[in-house]
Amino acid sequence: IAVEQLSEMLEKPIEPEKIAELKQLVLDKTVYVASRREVVLTDTAKGLVKDRWTYNVE
Repeated sequence: IAVEQLSEMLEKPIEPEKIAELKQLVLDKTVYVASRREVVLTDTAKGLVKDRWTYNVE
């Protein structure tokens, strides 16, 4: 949902008087998304090593 919120923020018309506020919101959301990405990648890598993940290719 955070990625969708970030996209939504960037798709809306930008009001010149709110640029600083929008910039802060975008930066905050970007940092959050990046940190979640790291968590998912780390967990996936650990899961592969510990055979928690099974991939089915059909």
